[in-house]
Amino acid sequence: MQALDGIGKGISGAIAEIGRTGAYGPLEELRRTIPPAVIRFTDLPGVGAKTALRLYEALGVTTLDELRAAAEAGRIAGAKGLGPRVERTVRAGLAELASRDTRVPLGAALPAAARLLEQFRERTRLPALIVGSARRYVEAVGDVDLLAAAADPAPVLDAFAALPWRCGRSSDPSERSPSSCRRA
Repeated sequence: MQALDGIGKGISGAIAEIGRTGAYGPLEELRRTIPPAVIRFTDLPGVGAKTALRLYEALGVTTLDELRAAAEAGRIAGAKGLGPRVERTVRAGLAELASRDTRVPLGAALPAAARLLEQFRERTRLPALIVGSARRYVEAVGDVDLLAAAADPAPVLDAFAALPWRCGRSSDPSERSPSSCRRA
């Protein structure tokens, strides 16, 4: 194997061990010493394996909820080897992860978008399109965006509000602003 570019003695040995035993000793040792939930810390942008391990060792936190509580209490900033920069990174990462978790997988969002579009077209007889992240086939969708055009926007906004979805609309019907809708 070492004849292959980039495969040295260490990687070759690891591959051979996995082939012989079906496992890799150092990985199994890590799994025994580090709670699996700590690996989830690396889902936070800016937190790699080394920082995740330092958070676990310095603070004893094993879940994202415990990590959030430690950040809110300022324990990360005060911990040796971590500090204020890591705490800011963790706080920002937790906020981003929370916003990601409210998104819906594309496989669920597309059928919902199609139903919404069909209901809207039935009510208005206007051409309309699915736009935004659902149209671009983004992996996770935060909301469904429809685009419709009309000379008078008031009936369009009323049609959005009449759908069985929770909709927001401009207080001034003369404004050409979008409605924001969620399933009721």
